[in-house]
Amino acid sequence: MRFPYSSFIFFNLFSNPYKLCYISPMDPTESIKKKTALSYIDILIAVSIVLFGLYWLMIRDFNGATEKAVVIYKDDVVIQTLPLLEDRIIQLEPFGVSMVVEIREQKVRVLSSSCRQQICVRKGWTGQVHNPIICLPNKITIDITGADSGYDAITR
Repeated sequence: MRFPYSSFIFFNLFSNPYKLCYISPMDPTESIKKKTALSYIDILIAVSIVLFGLYWLMIRDFNGATEKAVVIYKDDVVIQTLPLLEDRIIQLEPFGVSMVVEIREQKVRVLSSSCRQQICVRKGWTGQVHNPIICLPNKITIDITGADSGYDAITR
């Protein structure tokens, strides 16, 4: 048995099986309009997601792109903050410590110290963020702050 094209009659099994429902088919132009409108919304959502992702990446990179600096602490109090880009030699004698610190090629090290074991001198160069040089007898901490590279260590 064939149903006429203009209407479709069926039993609604979800509410009352004896109640007849009448559904007229959609006009072909309506289905094209709805598909077109839906595809424009899909494109708009996709473009907005891409733009949001790019915005998030730019904000994350530009906010984290602060200049690296060498911070020198004595007894957990900041005594000097110096940019890592400028090469220099710093004497810490005005702060009551016989120590010489060198900054060169965006790295820092202790050239000489008055401590007995010279562990801070033997540590050598450090250029990584939050990889401090510590001298316990003199109570000096030399730390690099700024943009983190994202790696803790690189192995070969």
